[in-house]
Amino acid sequence: IMAVTLDKGEPFYKTPIFLKDGIQGSFSIWGDDVLVFSSLHTLYSINIGTQRVDWQKDTAGVGLDAYAVPGSDTLYFVSNNYLIGLGVGDGNARFSTAVDDNLVLAPAVSKNYILAMTREGKAYCFKRNGDRVAGEHGKVVPPIDLKSPPLLRPTAIEGDKFVVATQAGTIELIDPTVDPTHAIVWNYPIRPIGGAQDVKPEAG
Repeated sequence: IMAVTLDKGEPFYKTPIFLKDGIQGSFSIWGDDVLVFSSLHTLYSINIGTQRVDWQKDTAGVGLDAYAVPGSDTLYFVSNNYLIGLGVGDGNARFSTAVDDNLVLAPAVSKNYILAMTREGKAYCFKRNGDRVAGEHGKVVPPIDLKSPPLLRPTAIEGDKFVVATQAGTIELIDPTVDPTHAIVWNYPIRPIGGAQDVKPEAG
């Protein structure tokens, strides 16, 4: 891992930080720390200023697309069929919530909710404390079926809603506060802007 200064683009330190177990997935940033998984599924919080590991946490396994999402004082990621929450400053466990399917990509975190996806396109909704969203009489709300696998990790937007791009070529806007049968606010199929156009070679 190497860092460069923003003003001059020069190396911030001479010797790159080396993880002997390799790096898996993408890294995220919290304060002066880089958060990254190793290929042995250990999550490291590495301080760029000191070039030292502030803390590390072994996990039960993460995917090739692993990514830890900082949100306020909690760090969120998925491990097999679990949504995991750790203290972002110390790596201590905050919660571990299991669902019926394996979760993939990184969860999206809004002000009050978390959305995590399955490879098949089911969207599970959680509160920020890791509890599943519940409906009437406290019954856990089932996942929202998008009927297509996610193309990218979901994105949280204003109003506690989420956007998911699917492999079917659609953009889905999800509201986690309503019944799953009505949770998809709209579905937009992506088409070429202005329709398909023939490209003709310029006259030589």
